[in-house]
Amino acid sequence: MDFALRELATTERVAGGLLRATTTPEEAARVFSLAFERGEGRDTAQRMALARSLYEGKSVDGSGGPGTRSWELANKDATIKTSATELLKDVQKDFANGEINYSRRKDLMTIADAARETDNIDLGAKAERLANIMDYVERVRTLPLDQQAGLETEVRRQMAAGTAFEGADYVLKALEAKTKAIQEGLDKNPIATWTANNPDKAKTLSPLDFSNPQQAAVGLAQRAQIAQIAAHQWGVSPRSALDETDVDRVKAALASPDLAVKAQVWGVLATLPEENRDPTFEKIAKGDPNARAEAGAGSMMATAPQVAKEIMAGLQIMGSKDNVNKQFEPTSRGEGFEADLASKFPSTAFDSETRTEPAGNYATMAQMIKALYTHRAAQSNTPQYNSKLLDQAIHDVTGGLVTLNGVKTLPPARDVSQVEFDGRMAGITDTDLAGVTDQNGRQVTANFLRGQGHLEAIGPGRYLVNFAGPGEKPIYAYSGFGDTPGGVQRFVLDLTGRKPIGPQLAQPYYPSMLSVEGVAAPNVMAPPGGAFLRSLIGAQGVREPRRSDQPETPSYGGIRG
Repeated sequence: MDFALRELATTERVAGGLLRATTTPEEAARVFSLAFERGEGRDTAQRMALARSLYEGKSVDGSGGPGTRSWELANKDATIKTSATELLKDVQKDFANGEINYSRRKDLMTIADAARETDNIDLGAKAERLANIMDYVERVRTLPLDQQAGLETEVRRQMAAGTAFEGADYVLKALEAKTKAIQEGLDKNPIATWTANNPDKAKTLSPLDFSNPQQAAVGLAQRAQIAQIAAHQWGVSPRSALDETDVDRVKAALASPDLAVKAQVWGVLATLPEENRDPTFEKIAKGDPNARAEAGAGSMMATAPQVAKEIMAGLQIMGSKDNVNKQFEPTSRGEGFEADLASKFPSTAFDSETRTEPAGNYATMAQMIKALYTHRAAQSNTPQYNSKLLDQAIHDVTGGLVTLNGVKTLPPARDVSQVEFDGRMAGITDTDLAGVTDQNGRQVTANFLRGQGHLEAIGPGRYLVNFAGPGEKPIYAYSGFGDTPGGVQRFVLDLTGRKPIGPQLAQPYYPSMLSVEGVAAPNVMAPPGGAFLRSLIGAQGVREPRRSDQPETPSYGGIRG
């Protein structure tokens, strides 16, 4: 073909000119035969008919001869190439925006098939490149989020240095989009997010029908298991067992004015594992003090169901416009309720940095105590403030407060007595506190903790250890001192499940157990809580790490759950 075209433009340019002047397939066939090939002309009519068949894609004699087939093949190749190229552009556009929809895998396979069929090497190479990027991102998406962030940082570094691999821009955008989608999904819809990213492992979940408690409990257990797997897979803190649509379903069930229905719903929710229960209840309550108080009562359905129902009843009274019942709600009209509540249930039992928050654990439990008091005052027809009712309400909501070095805190579990609490504290050893220091990096011993610390509850059986005196700036124990930068965080003492030991002889605290600036302290006993002690560990001008990245754990009535 190339040779014929060259001749028509050179030695046979006269024939070429005549050929270009034709306007129909038939004329072109006749001129080519007579002027270029210069044959006898006996097959000119047949050539003209064949030219028409090639032009129209139809067989003149009905045989579908070579002209038709040639046209069909040429037309098919052109069509496939055009459609595949357009499809590739569409896929590339999504990739460039960081939107990798895994249904695109089928499109890439279609493009690859088209490239093979039309022998289009370039098209096939582009499809293969995008498929490899998709495979890479798909593998990365199952890694912990901090590792995903590390890979993104490395790709950026390579791109800045000019050493990045081909397609690095697509990879970076895809990774960033995927990481962001997972982070947001874990907060809003953790179950759907894990399922979408692990379609080969996901199973159909039972619906949450709270009119059928047994079926709802099964559905919750399935979701809790997925939430735990997701937290482990992506290396994040425990997540809610409910997606937003499930939360709406729960709220609709809780909207019933029937206390029995409310109690039934909360009773099912209370079967959630502790690690998922608190974030789930927090998602349901969303910072609303009354909703948080009801969620706190709900968390008690497994351990103190009667108290939980009474709290819910009290919340209903407090939220009603019935003046007859509202008279039993304690107010700040000088009756002493608020002052006694602050004294008998002090905020110092909680983390110093969150105890004043309106949606914090202290505010939540205080609201629960107030609701329980209101219900019992109404039941006993006691509109006047009664301190004994308050004492009992505090005990029943908290499970009974305990003290360490004269400072009240919540017990590790409901109804843990002072004696048992002392036994758990007595069982703490220096080994348990390995790596625990004051804010200046000096080792904290078990005797020092027992003799000078007080505990601030942040979760079920979990406490911050504060060595400061009343009203002083907190002096916390820390862990991770001297490790990697940013690794220092406030030490959390976990008394969950710890067995108490028998009575122990008190071991005196000697300052010589610690040293100041490398100089051994005098071998004398320091006065408990005295100035020497606070000068030893308090030097506020020295390095003082602030609040760690470990958030307060919502406890819902209990830090006891």
